[in-house]
Amino acid sequence: MVVDKDKVKKETKTKESKSDDQDSDVKDLSVEEKIKQARKHLEDAEKRFQAMIEKRDGLHNEGKVLKEERDALHQEKRESVDKIIELKEERNTLVEKMRAHKKRRDQAQTDAKRLIARKRGKSQEMIQDVVGQIDELETEINIMDYKYQTGPLSMKKENEHLDEIKRKYQRLMELKKLKPDHEVLLGQIEDINERITALFKLADEEHVKVDKYYKKSQAVHEKIQSLNEGITHLVEEANKKHHEFLKFNERATHFHQRAMEMRNKILSIRRERKEVLSEAQKVLDMINLEVKKRFEDDDILDQAAGEAVKKLKNQGKINF
Repeated sequence: MVVDKDKVKKETKTKESKSDDQDSDVKDLSVEEKIKQARKHLEDAEKRFQAMIEKRDGLHNEGKVLKEERDALHQEKRESVDKIIELKEERNTLVEKMRAHKKRRDQAQTDAKRLIARKRGKSQEMIQDVVGQIDELETEINIMDYKYQTGPLSMKKENEHLDEIKRKYQRLMELKKLKPDHEVLLGQIEDINERITALFKLADEEHVKVDKYYKKSQAVHEKIQSLNEGITHLVEEANKKHHEFLKFNERATHFHQRAMEMRNKILSIRRERKEVLSEAQKVLDMINLEVKKRFEDDDILDQAAGEAVKKLKNQGKINF
């Protein structure tokens, strides 16, 4: 309900104007009528004063409810802010753990890549399969030797055959000289392979931990986002309650001011009533004094007594 201040002021002025007219009329009234009129004005003013006080108190009570609701919303907002601070600390701890595992994962992957490059270099040093070639040459030499021992060959074919055996045998000796170095390289490559496998396994384990802490931190982050949205809603509702509270407070202040004005009016009426009563008392005192003088005047008493005797003789009533 919105108070029309202009309308209230107009009504107040009208009432005050009527009251002034009534005051001017009082001057033309008798003392008894003035007392009755003053009493009526006082009763009417006190009723209006009480109505304004009740209206003011009612608005204050409604405003108090709105204030309590607003304060409750602010308290809920403060609790949400405290909860967000706790969740942020939890999220930061999870993010730090995730970053630590991510760093170990990335380092393991970097080390594995470095070993792969080293392995590639070692493999270039042993392009040829030395062991396989040795086995192959030994087989070929044995077959050729057996053929030389058992097969009929011409002199020319025999010489060519022997030259081929010698050539393969020389190659076999060269390969056997490379075999120790080849075995060393092979061992190094196998060692590198094991280290690469271990590093990739470690990287996979660290990645699982990274993913776990990432999901946990995201879950906490979503809670924070939800609380932030809730805080926004709480602030909006609290602002609405505050604005409503201000409106009720303004209206209560308006009725309080009107009540105080009416209180001053009541005090003024009481003073006027007191003056009327004082005037009436003066009139009464004058009458009593006049009566007293009459009863104390012997001539008046003798005259009154004579008239009373005449009335008694005539069977009339005596009127004092």
